Amino acid sequence: MPTEKWRMALGRILNAALKPLGYYIGKTSVPKLTEGWDDIDFASLGLDITVREDVFEDDRILTRGQGEFTILADDLQKIIPPDGHKGKKVLEIGPKTGEHSRWISNSLEPSKFTIVELPMRKGEYDFLDSVNCDHEVVYIDIFQSNELKDKGPFDIIFCLGVFYHTLEHVKLLRHFRNLIADGGILLFQTTALKEPGSFLRLTWEPERAGNYLVPTVEAMFTLLAMTGWNQIEWFRNYRPLAQAAIVTCRKSSVIPKNHSGFEFGRSSV
Repeated sequence: MPTEKWRMALGRILNAALKPLGYYIGKTSVPKLTEGWDDIDFASLGLDITVREDVFEDDRILTRGQGEFTILADDLQKIIPPDGHKGKKVLEIGPKTGEHSRWISNSLEPSKFTIVELPMRKGEYDFLDSVNCDHEVVYIDIFQSNELKDKGPFDIIFCLGVFYHTLEHVKLLRHFRNLIADGGILLFQTTALKEPGSFLRLTWEPERAGNYLVPTVEAMFTLLAMTGWNQIEWFRNYRPLAQAAIVTCRKSSVIPKNHSGFEFGRSSV
């Protein structure tokens, strides 16, 4: 019979091996992603939250290499129904394989569709031939260019599976707020930690790009509040077995300021 010490060692090995797939070995084999979420004090953050638990029945696990890191294109219509959202100016950050781009083009029929990618990715996107609406791909570092501001404001911004790849969370969310039209919608999805509490986990592997700064769900909501987003719809049942969260939000009428009187994400010098 294996000893308790042996079982604990095996558990640690399994945790390390299976954690990237969204599994955890311990008191329960696959804990609910909502663990600790009931303790989030949205009122103290000044947030108006609508919890949508009737939208998704999605139990996918994050599986590297199978195109399942973000929301399926077929599920986007459950969040942004095409009726009522056609003919808008749309911005997509990081098109990846183009599944979302094609859905936006075919289902929303934007009056203008702007796709943003980093300069080093130029020439990688064969899917653009199947984007049928009036569209433009802009290869820029959005923090280093005012080009998007000249093309906006945008009615809908898609930021799916991008947030945790940057260290500039506050700056990015503030930038989106400056780009979006009054009444516009930010569709925002990110990898999010299951742990309760408000913190971000920093990861750096010099030999491999990947997740750099991953928030807990409470930290995600805190960052949205700090950067002037509200009227949030939280699709809480989205991928309950994976480390993922998805919301829609609109910019609030007032953006909070820090103790020095400056907006978060804006330099005081």
